[in-house]
Amino acid sequence: MLKGVEAKGGLSKTEVYEEAAKALFTKEPANMKLLVVVDKLLTAFDAPPCTYVYIDRSMQDHGLFQAICRTNRLDGEDKDFGYIVAYKGLFKKVENAIAVYTSELDHSDDGPAPDVLLKDRLKKGKERLDQALERIFLLCERVEPPKGELEYIHFFCGNTEIASDLKEREPQRAALYKATAGLLRENANIADEMDAAGYNNAHVARIKKHVEHYLNARDTVRLGSNESLDLKAYEADMRHLIDTFQSR
Repeated sequence: MLKGVEAKGGLSKTEVYEEAAKALFTKEPANMKLLVVVDKLLTAFDAPPCTYVYIDRSMQDHGLFQAICRTNRLDGEDKDFGYIVAYKGLFKKVENAIAVYTSELDHSDDGPAPDVLLKDRLKKGKERLDQALERIFLLCERVEPPKGELEYIHFFCGNTEIASDLKEREPQRAALYKATAGLLRENANIADEMDAAGYNNAHVARIKKHVEHYLNARDTVRLGSNESLDLKAYEADMRHLIDTFQSR
């Protein structure tokens, strides 16, 4: 595992390797998607891209709360929360850890009370997917029927040969890209558990059709406006592949 790693700067080979691994995980998540640690990184470690934490040991109180808080940093506009996957039946202990944490907060400044809540993942996932669909519906509501490629280009680009048309509609395109990325993300979060989330087969088929429609519309608008590809809408491994082959 430490092949090719040399001790330097007063650090051992193990310490050099650990620092390199943490840097990759924090700054290049596409190249370090999984980091396994034992009794490390509960404090003084900041990795905004970290979205999932898997816990496979018994923990409680402050130690547990510190562990689950590794996912609490936002990473741009496409990360609003993190996931905790526990294999040791820690749900009740998580509740207790949050209770301990909130009891120790300073409420003396008369500011708003902190919103520290445990929420059902699938229930919240369904809510967020429904909201993402509603946002993109409203955004594209004024696209003329039959809402094909030409209609989307006209609404979001105007005349693509006129620079002022493209500039004027730039905020609309930015909103479309953001809404589509949000829809893709929220759909992916519960795509394998749609039944458990409360969708029937007809709902699932309709959502799949909507996702495909808006993804195609976004790609059409991007091509029509000759704008660069927004890699944040893709999974980390796909972004890594694109980065790798574009650089060659």
